[in-house]
Amino acid sequence: MLADGHVSFHWKDYADDHRTKVMRLTADEFIRRFLLHVLPKRFVRIRHYGLLAGRNVATQLARCRQLLGVPEVEPPVERTWLDRLREWTGHDLSCCPHCQRPLTRQPLETMMSARLRAQGRVEAVGGVDTS
Repeated sequence: MLADGHVSFHWKDYADDHRTKVMRLTADEFIRRFLLHVLPKRFVRIRHYGLLAGRNVATQLARCRQLLGVPEVEPPVERTWLDRLREWTGHDLSCCPHCQRPLTRQPLETMMSARLRAQGRVEAVGGVDTS
């Protein structure tokens, strides 16, 4: 919006929890900042070019490291949430808190069928009612 020789516009401040704010600039300053984004004729904006381009990262960057004699970078070790929780708290959720033996996982159907078999109601397993 233009009023009294000033331009007001909304912008998102990512440093302030993505809040939308209003900036008020003189018309000259607004045009100056706007023209910083305009390229001269025959220029092309290139975001990722050269070794860091998406198609070159895996191949050309490794070759450059080899030629420079730089040791290869090892990929980070993937850890599960259980590993991280064990590091942070010292508790192992894969062991029973009472007897410290490993916990086993069983599908829900197996647990339900065993429980129903003990009650003598095997026919209700699988959601089929035969009565």
